[in-house]
Amino acid sequence: MIFDKKNRKDFEDLEKWLDLHARFEDIRKKIIVVGNKSRFADEVSTDEAIEFANSSGMAYIETCAIDREMIKMPFEAIVRALL
Repeated sequence: MIFDKKNRKDFEDLEKWLDLHARFEDIRKKIIVVGNKSRFADEVSTDEAIEFANSSGMAYIETCAIDREMIKMPFEAIVRALL
């Protein structure tokens, strides 16, 4: 699940997406929370995003598509989790 770190509503909507998939408990083991636009001023702090991910049993990483920072990592992690 990806959210824009500059948009608090994006972050708050993550909980709704999790609720939609609540019946699939195993899926949380394969979800990575990705905070995008990490190099800009944040409405959502890194600590807050990490806390949310950890409390839901998920991993968290930050990316920045503009400068290609950590772009491949979420995709590689998903592939590993699915194999």
